[in-house]
Amino acid sequence: MAARITHRAARRINRPQGVGQPRAGRPAGEIARNISDLSRGAGETGAGKARLLSSARSLASESNRLELEVEKFLQTVRAA
Repeated sequence: MAARITHRAARRINRPQGVGQPRAGRPAGEIARNISDLSRGAGETGAGKARLLSSARSLASESNRLELEVEKFLQTVRAA
């Protein structure tokens, strides 16, 4: 356990400056745009998920209806 902690500490000390750290001079406007883009993307993903779920439900309903129609047809053929 102590060896792992020592190894982690050594990696932190030997890490080149700026690696794995946020960029300090990034303008606030760029950050706000990035957040806005992420938010919009998440909204679009949610809307796409809702459309997909609706389509899947509709397809399942049509599948059930078709299954009933086929069963009625087969009963008619068997009766003939």
